Amino acid sequence: MDSQDLFIVQEYIKEFLASKERKLMLDGQLYYENEPLGIEMPHAFMTNLVDEKVQYLLGKEPSMTSSIDNSSYLDEVINVLSDNFLYDLQLLGTETSNKGIAWEQLYFDEEGILKRMLIPSEQIKPVWVDNSHRELKWVIRIYDIEEYTNNKKETVTKVEVYDSDKSYYYILDNGTLKLDSEKYLQLNDNEEFGHFTIDGKQYSFGRVPFVFCKNNACEMPDLKMVKELIDAYCHNRERLDKLLEDFKNFLVVIRNYAENPENAVSLDEMLEKRRIWVDTDGGVELVNPTIDTTANESHDNTLKDDIILFGRSVDRNKMISGNTPSGVALKTLYSGLDLKCNKLEIEVKNYFNQLMWFIKSYLEVKGVRPQDKENLSIILNRDITMNESQVITDCKNSVGVISNKTIVANHPYVTDVDEELRQIEAENAFNWQEYVKQLKDDNEEVEV
Repeated sequence: MDSQDLFIVQEYIKEFLASKERKLMLDGQLYYENEPLGIEMPHAFMTNLVDEKVQYLLGKEPSMTSSIDNSSYLDEVINVLSDNFLYDLQLLGTETSNKGIAWEQLYFDEEGILKRMLIPSEQIKPVWVDNSHRELKWVIRIYDIEEYTNNKKETVTKVEVYDSDKSYYYILDNGTLKLDSEKYLQLNDNEEFGHFTIDGKQYSFGRVPFVFCKNNACEMPDLKMVKELIDAYCHNRERLDKLLEDFKNFLVVIRNYAENPENAVSLDEMLEKRRIWVDTDGGVELVNPTIDTTANESHDNTLKDDIILFGRSVDRNKMISGNTPSGVALKTLYSGLDLKCNKLEIEVKNYFNQLMWFIKSYLEVKGVRPQDKENLSIILNRDITMNESQVITDCKNSVGVISNKTIVANHPYVTDVDEELRQIEAENAFNWQEYVKQLKDDNEEVEV
């Protein structure tokens, strides 16, 4: 990079490391792990909120579809995504929920197979071409590693910069970028780093080698809407816990008992043995304190309701109240979660489209190309709580109105849509009437 670009990168790094945006990312991870800073009695609200959302939207294997029937190209794409795609999607969904945006880096392994690596979002400073944050100019990655210099362990801050053609490697030293000279020893003279190496030569994707998944259009983490509410709830519970701890079962009021070190020791012993000796003009009174926790509990319940409301979660108390909701009531109960997941679903599909650009380029190099006008898409199968009998009835009533694949995908007993369709096709091809006739003929021959 030239000196002007290098200065710009330094400024971006300085701004990002000190930004509220990155601080909220780090807080999002801590709250999800139930280890928020400054809170002695944490409550795992964010763990529940994020896991509920991810499992609801990404808990079931997604369906890959092609505009062409029996597409061999679709099979190739699924093979590139590998059997771990659902697991990768759940990691991606958790990361973007906690931090507002998630990043995967594209690379080739030692066998030349295209792979993806999830990078912690607090390490990534994107530089966008447009204000809507759709196209990348650079991706700057900042991360710390531990190295030994003269038998002494030191923390070194590495910086990697990626554009559409090249990669650049630096070390951040007191806010100044210096070339990572040890890294560049791997190159031949006058050679620059591309995005990957094949047979000792540098190659590039022709695009910044990262794909992103936003949590929503504003790249806002889920924590932002409920952080102060969670803090208030935790601090309130802490205060009540300390108050209860400070109050003993009773207070002892002693009259005419002189305060001196000797008496203090003997009094402690008497209290421990629950026997107190007093003079004729002395006396002991036990006072049982009372604590009014009604207002405290009311405040806690209000905070919990607000966390559920603004966190767009499902109120489980209404699910177990004895009257299990169904139909419109069930949809209303899930409306907040659906609204939150609708936004993430749009972003996941955008992520898939970005990923397909790299997969398509990779398969083209292998000589595998889609058919003319063939388009691939992803369908996220939500793990919806439902009245199964009603859904099955709705599926029956939809025959002839919508496609059989859509009906099968929404049937509550189906876990693998493509496998179910193959099974239906096999059963429809089987001549049941001929099979029954053959069984009847066999039985008659045995009787004779």
